[in-house]
Amino acid sequence: AKQELRKLRMEARQAAGLLKDKKALETKMKGMEQQVENLQEQKTELRAQLKKAKAELAEAAEISVQLAGANAQIAELTASLEEERKKGEEVQAEVARLKEALAASEAKATSLEGQSSEAKGELEKLKGQLSSTADELQNAQKANENMAADGDALAEKDKRIEALLSRLAEVEALNNALNSKLEEVEKTPNGKGAFIAGMRRMSNGVQQAFSNESTPATATPESRWSDHTGADSHMSESDKQQREMEVRKHKLQAERQGAQQNQLLEILLKNKDFHDGVSVGACITFKCLLHWNAFQAERTTIFDKIIQSVGSILEENQDNNEVLAHWLTNSVTLLALFRKYVRPPSESGMQRRSRAPSGLFAFKTSGIFSRSPAPQALNPSSQKQVEAKYPALLFKQQLDAFVQKIFSLLRDNIKKDIAPTLNNCIHAPRGRAASNAADKKRGQGGPASRGGVGKDWTQIINSSQSLLQLLKDTHVPKFLVRKLFKQVFAFINVQLFNQLLLRRECCSFSNGEYVKTGLAELENWIHVSKPDNVGTSLEELKQIRQAVSFLVIHQKPKKSLEEITNDLCPILSVQQLYRISTMYWDDKYGTETVSGEVLGRMKRMMVEDSHSSNSNTSFLLDDDPSVPFSWDQVEMKIEMKGIPAPDSLRGQPSFDFLF
Repeated sequence: AKQELRKLRMEARQAAGLLKDKKALETKMKGMEQQVENLQEQKTELRAQLKKAKAELAEAAEISVQLAGANAQIAELTASLEEERKKGEEVQAEVARLKEALAASEAKATSLEGQSSEAKGELEKLKGQLSSTADELQNAQKANENMAADGDALAEKDKRIEALLSRLAEVEALNNALNSKLEEVEKTPNGKGAFIAGMRRMSNGVQQAFSNESTPATATPESRWSDHTGADSHMSESDKQQREMEVRKHKLQAERQGAQQNQLLEILLKNKDFHDGVSVGACITFKCLLHWNAFQAERTTIFDKIIQSVGSILEENQDNNEVLAHWLTNSVTLLALFRKYVRPPSESGMQRRSRAPSGLFAFKTSGIFSRSPAPQALNPSSQKQVEAKYPALLFKQQLDAFVQKIFSLLRDNIKKDIAPTLNNCIHAPRGRAASNAADKKRGQGGPASRGGVGKDWTQIINSSQSLLQLLKDTHVPKFLVRKLFKQVFAFINVQLFNQLLLRRECCSFSNGEYVKTGLAELENWIHVSKPDNVGTSLEELKQIRQAVSFLVIHQKPKKSLEEITNDLCPILSVQQLYRISTMYWDDKYGTETVSGEVLGRMKRMMVEDSHSSNSNTSFLLDDDPSVPFSWDQVEMKIEMKGIPAPDSLRGQPSFDFLF
């Protein structure tokens, strides 16, 4: 038993030793495993460092290449700077040479001015000689009258006349010599030629005043003065006084008429009041022209004054829509009154030679005598019409040109204002925040819901509303307002549709939803503004509306070509549909475009159309820059009765008929 016990104790001691060894081995194994993990981590770190070192080496190689390129560019820039420096030196040398030439030309101009002053002195001397010759000639004429009854004195009279004629020939020779010298001076570029030419014409006029030839009907003022002085020698003192009084009376009358015209022109240019939607300035101007018989005058300056003044205002304010709208109303008002109160000339009056105006608002005069519809038929109760002469007809044509030009300027200004905004209206803003904000605003409803379409669409709507309010405030005829909005919305359609077909990022599902929402807001504004103001402007947006509707429809692969061309997009061509279908991509739901069969049929149809001579292969739209109306289409009824005259004209005899 003791042996067994001893044996069991030995086995127990051995088992305890084995357990202790086992624990020691496990501890060593854990240490070795930890070392292995550390080695693995060090290996991974070494690999990462190796990759980083390789990347740094590659970057260093790229930097060295870029540095070499930069050095080459620096060398090129240095060479170009050197060339620019040489060119600058050459320019400085050229400037110095030009300064020397300028100084020489100034010295030459000074000498020419001296020669001109000398020529003036000689001309004054010549005038004195001509004056003395004229006095002697008048004395000879008086002597001739006294000796008419005395036959014995005829020989003496002939001798004196011959002597005077010979002296006059000497004066003419002197005048010719002076003219030749003046022609040499006129050729100089110092600006004195025109003045000296005027002095020479004056000398020739004085010389012609003393010739024995008859004066033509279109003689110069100097020749008319010489005729009057020659005729005055046969008149009594009372006749001379009466003639002077008539001349003074005509001069005062002309000055009074000029003052009246200037005052009327000031009313037209500065008065911006309206009475029952009718321009007061335009009606008062037309009433005065009618009262003064300006439309029946063969010659008058009032029409030229009006056209030149209005033309200068328009040239200075081509970008001011308020000024353009005001003068569009005035021009249309004057034209409507012209059609109502003035009739075309008779056949004899239509044979006059026309003249063409010049300037920014020039126009063709080929149809200047074209007859518009009979105004009596338009308004049988209107007063008796006056027959227009040539200046009045020319005035009407110039007003018509004003209307067309102002309409074009106003339309182009609006296009210029909205064009940058339209580039953003075709592309939806990206980002989850923008989308969430838009959804939030769209859910609020009311006026604030317009923010859901984005600030760009809101700006387009605000611009349209501002334009409509401006046209209402200036009382532009509604016919022209509808035509203007029709062209503006056609421009919006062209810009949006062409960008959609040219930019692939715009042919997406979410972008179609964004544009469709904006078009819906624009359509709502059109309905709120009423067709009486904006007309059928919505019809001009057909292409872009059908295109975005095609982008947002679901199950495109199941749609047949007939459904697309007949039901969904009947106004779009096959080229346009093929372009949209091939560029379409869905960034929201991942849907596909139309089926391959439909695309194949579209492609075959395009190939067949390309062989036709009448086919148009372009898928883009063109903007129409023409004026979409003629004056005969404008219907406008205006009554001048009840139009109040400005208080500034009250108490003036020339304008008493207005009150």
